[in-house]
Amino acid sequence: MTLTDNQNCFGCGRHNPISLKLHFERDGDTNRAEFTPGPQHESYAGITHGGILSTVMDEAMAWVLWDQGLAVIAGRMETRFRAPAVTGEKLCVEGWVEKRRGRTFLCGSRLSDSTGKTVAEASATFVLINERTG
Repeated sequence: MTLTDNQNCFGCGRHNPISLKLHFERDGDTNRAEFTPGPQHESYAGITHGGILSTVMDEAMAWVLWDQGLAVIAGRMETRFRAPAVTGEKLCVEGWVEKRRGRTFLCGSRLSDSTGKTVAEASATFVLINERTG
């Protein structure tokens, strides 16, 4: 199997009209992006849905590996929600690699609000599918 980027990803796809349009920037061993959830991302009034927050953190972790030329898929992910993410308030997400073991990578992610308070954290195991070309 070969993974190919068709720019239609729900998290970052430029060609997907309902994409979250996440854009990551590398800072040392960490990738970062900002995301401001809108009312279309809510679960309860004024609160961002946990599935959206998990998606944002999944993207942050996968992008750390993608930036290294590695095409991966998530094998397992665990998320811990620490505080509500208020709709309309900017969030910052970070992703990093903690450990590599053969074709698997253990990654971590943190989502924080504009004050730096942790909203959610995640860890995931990613599996290498192929090395990216181009």
